[in-house]
Amino acid sequence: MKLRALLAIALLLAPTFSSSADSNLVARFDLQVHRFTADPARHRIYASLMGDDSVAVIDSGTRTFTNTIPVGLAPAGMALSPDGLSLYVALSGTTRVGVVDLTTLVTLQPLTVAVRP
Repeated sequence: MKLRALLAIALLLAPTFSSSADSNLVARFDLQVHRFTADPARHRIYASLMGDDSVAVIDSGTRTFTNTIPVGLAPAGMALSPDGLSLYVALSGTTRVGVVDLTTLVTLQPLTVAVRP
């Protein structure tokens, strides 16, 4: 299920949320987002854009959209590496996991997941 970025950003960044979405809206982005992952160390939010085969980068400090990173086919769930240096992105319908270097925001060689019979 795709989420509207404006609603999710309001939920992530607003101190309170009421029944009126615009009353606590802190940022509006016209993105069709599948999942979000927060990176508190870098003050960023990453949003998977399945239709664009990329990940959007949002600066949570300034609440601005900064750029997109192409990661591969239909990115879905995401996770930060334990050391916080990489973003791992599940690529739907494949046996690959996209990898983004969070220092440079460059896509690295994807990982191939072995599928057991």
